[in-house]
Amino acid sequence: KLKTGKIKVMLAERKLTKTDYSAFSKMCGISRQGLSNLFKKSTCNFATAGKIAEALSISVLEIIEENDYDSEKRIDGKRGCPAG
Repeated sequence: KLKTGKIKVMLAERKLTKTDYSAFSKMCGISRQGLSNLFKKSTCNFATAGKIAEALSISVLEIIEENDYDSEKRIDGKRGCPAG
């Protein structure tokens, strides 16, 4: 699972409000709707997690749960590679 609460805290530390999420989604290279879905479901593929981590200037390991490090799985633990 993706640590969406931690991501939201990091955004708050950078003084980004919910209205700034559109700009953040552009920084990540994902759609605003994609970011919204990510926060609702706490899941995404590893590439998307990498984009978010890069935009926050952190390691991707800081925003995914430890038991989700299997590179053949999505971050929610299911097999496959959903659109990110």
